[in-house]
Amino acid sequence: MRNVLVSRRLRGSASALALATAVLAAPQVAAAATCIWNGGTGTYTTSGDWSCGAIPGSADDVQVLVAGSVVNLVGGSNHAGTLDLGAGNQFNLNAGADFFVDNHAVTNNGVITIANASRFISGSGTVTVDGTGAIVLDDTTNYAQITNGGFVFGSGQTVRGSGGLGVNNTLVTNNGLINADVSGGNLFIDVAGGNGSLGGGGVGTGGNSGLFNTGTMQADNSTLTFQGGRYENSAAGVIKAINSGTVALANDSRIIGGTLTSDGASTIAATGGTRYLQNVTLSSGTRLNVTTGADLQVNGGIVNNGTITIANAARMFNETG
Repeated sequence: MRNVLVSRRLRGSASALALATAVLAAPQVAAAATCIWNGGTGTYTTSGDWSCGAIPGSADDVQVLVAGSVVNLVGGSNHAGTLDLGAGNQFNLNAGADFFVDNHAVTNNGVITIANASRFISGSGTVTVDGTGAIVLDDTTNYAQITNGGFVFGSGQTVRGSGGLGVNNTLVTNNGLINADVSGGNLFIDVAGGNGSLGGGGVGTGGNSGLFNTGTMQADNSTLTFQGGRYENSAAGVIKAINSGTVALANDSRIIGGTLTSDGASTIAATGGTRYLQNVTLSSGTRLNVTTGADLQVNGGIVNNGTITIANAARMFNETG
């Protein structure tokens, strides 16, 4: 970020000196800059690593395009207006780093890794993430999050790993792949709102959902958990479990439309409390298990081409009955 410094030549009276003091004390004006990473491996907060000669801020267009670049964010609050990450390059959040995108656009053709209690944050409004790269959640040490405001993931984007997407405060549109793929891990989806309508302030049909999925969300030898909220699929939207994975439908979650599917070694599991299915299709071979004491409420029917198992003291019934 570049500072615009105003200097004046003042002569004469004490009042002129007071005016000069006031000018110097006034907040510096921030001008937007294009900050280009010079290449190699380094730290986001090293001003000399940027073409703009300053640490990027919330008005700046940040570009990491030189092949083989690795940009590390280590703790603290870090900002950019937009981010353009080139193919093969890495952008790593670690040690509790917060990275705010304030002007709503990310082009990701590399790998963004969010690790060790770090957060990838929509600074305001909705951040659109395009390109053909990946965003990796790594909660090996501490919980990693994508959070706040809203995110739209383009058809070429993959969000994968173990951690949290949303903290009951995020609207998500997924046009690509969200993949829980860490063995023994859990990717928690926790969008804005409970199972009731968001009143037009969300995404999906009528703007009533916290997440709208036109792509694929899957548990691959891992667990994908839908926390309380409204999760809507388009006709092409798929939620699936593969390779001994589990899609867990937690209490107060509502799945609307689309297809639920699992292979023979995997499960869609309704565990504890009450969850809701509305106009969904279970594909051939899919296993939906309603575990002991759980309630599965149905609205609008289910097209069942799989197997629904209702365990001891569990119930499956019409939502209005």
